[in-house]
Amino acid sequence: PEEGIRILSLAPGDDNQLRVRRERVKADVFRPDARRLPTVSLEEAADKELADALQRQREQARETVKPPHLDTRRTKQLEADGDEDDELLYDFATKRDEAWDTWKEHHPPGSGNKGDHIY
Repeated sequence: PEEGIRILSLAPGDDNQLRVRRERVKADVFRPDARRLPTVSLEEAADKELADALQRQREQARETVKPPHLDTRRTKQLEADGDEDDELLYDFATKRDEAWDTWKEHHPPGSGNKGDHIY
């Protein structure tokens, strides 16, 4: 017996007609049509994918490089990351650390808005 497509309902006719119809159905199964044909070649698709990947990589690199005033790392974090040689980053981190120390001096622990400190 032949493996593959089995036709359950056929038009009435002699055996020869059934055989012809079966061969036509088999031939039509994998016939390319406009809905299934590729619109670009593999090379064009690969070029487009590569261009998209490079664009995403450039955008991601642009997002990760922050201006020094937007970098929120402290001096200890800069030293741990090995970026203490960048003077501009280190200056901003030092100013940030000094501002934090000043804030902590003006706001000792327990001086928050608790109910027992009402004047």
